[in-house]
Amino acid sequence: MKALFLICAEGATVDQRSNTLSLFKIIEELNISAFPSVISAFTIAVLITRAASEPTDVNDAYVRIELGNQEIFRHPTLLRFQERNRLRIILEIGGLLIPSPGELKATLNINGQELASWLIPVVNIGQPVVQNELSLSPIESEQQKPY
Repeated sequence: MKALFLICAEGATVDQRSNTLSLFKIIEELNISAFPSVISAFTIAVLITRAASEPTDVNDAYVRIELGNQEIFRHPTLLRFQERNRLRIILEIGGLLIPSPGELKATLNINGQELASWLIPVVNIGQPVVQNELSLSPIESEQQKPY
């Protein structure tokens, strides 16, 4: 088996008429101001091909997300090719906890072997800067305006 791609994005959809995949807001880097942080929309899309001699069903597959050496997510995935040579997996995660900065790695693993991966740097951008004093120009009321 071979993975043609594994991509992480905020969302994905499959068109019913054409059966084509669209990915929205591909995640290339996560810039986070405070940790731990939750990513509310995280989607993993994978396209796998198989040779005709390879099995149509794979029970020992899983999607894994790790940050550094720490596993933060694992989901068993049953691969059912149904006599086809291609299989699309779309996994939507609602609420992925990111504990610290580092390198996030999403992988598809089959029989304990990594088939595909996507790397995402997680950058600590620091706390937002708050401006304590704002220079405001006075607002003149209708009564104060000279005519």
